[in-house]
Amino acid sequence: MLNNYTTLKSVLSCTQCFFKALVLNIFQLNLKKNTTIMKNFFLVILLSVCANLVFAKEIKLSDIFQPDKPAGAGVAVSPSHLHYNVEPGGDKTMKITINNDTERSYQFKVNLFDFDMDKTGQPTFLPPGEGEYSLSKYMSIAPSFIEMNPGDKKVFSVNVAIAIDDPSSNKSAWCIIMIEEVVEKTTLTKSKKDAMAFGVTATHAFGVFAYQNPPNVEAHGVEVVDFKAESALNGTKMIQLDAENKGDGTAYCRGYVELVNFKSGTSRKLAVKNFTITPGLRREFKFEIPVDMEPGIYNAIGVVDYGSSKELLTAEMQIKL
Repeated sequence: MLNNYTTLKSVLSCTQCFFKALVLNIFQLNLKKNTTIMKNFFLVILLSVCANLVFAKEIKLSDIFQPDKPAGAGVAVSPSHLHYNVEPGGDKTMKITINNDTERSYQFKVNLFDFDMDKTGQPTFLPPGEGEYSLSKYMSIAPSFIEMNPGDKKVFSVNVAIAIDDPSSNKSAWCIIMIEEVVEKTTLTKSKKDAMAFGVTATHAFGVFAYQNPPNVEAHGVEVVDFKAESALNGTKMIQLDAENKGDGTAYCRGYVELVNFKSGTSRKLAVKNFTITPGLRREFKFEIPVDMEPGIYNAIGVVDYGSSKELLTAEMQIKL
């Protein structure tokens, strides 16, 4: 079997030489009486054209005949969330791991930001220490600069130390840990006297959300405040569930919607959503109804598991599909 580009190139080169010799023979023979030569003639033309296309495009056919190399996962960071329960005067250290499953080296700088979150869960970053519920002011990172060679796995520490005399030490707090690639800035040369030079460099950046619930807060103050059917602008039917955290602790929730057909009794669970909801925040979640649902009347049940060992939050309504 062919296993490298050089071997295949030699074979195709020989084919081209044979093609030239065959053309000379064709003009010396009566083609009408020799169908075998005609068949060979068209076969060699096809091989010759293929050979020219291969070499013109510089295709490395050795990659085709050799086993594929397993694709790496790239650069990965885990976990994506850190949950702390540190009492005032205490501290706790957790770990974040970076895996470089690539063939190049990287440098990363770890930075802290506070953030606010809107009803859809999108964060707005704030400078460290400026958030109303700032966790960054209690947090320290070691090391904050990380160099990685191909295949490296690096771990850094995230310590939260809550001051005992801080008035805000008894309430929930949160921040985001940003792991950002460090790249050397390049200077672009202007081609003309009055031309403007622009440069864009694509880099890696990863965010890990960190939440702190001191032992005194109530993390189970979540309520379902709205449950309704609606349609998107493109006609897609959806069910919207709104949840609000009326407690003073951050809640970690899991929500889903189940549809039960009144006539047949068959049920179908829509996509499960895991979400975090901070104190005072109202979040809205949209569940798309599949287009292949059987027409009929359905009982829609919305469920939110917010970590309580005693109950699940539910809401019900009837919808027609």
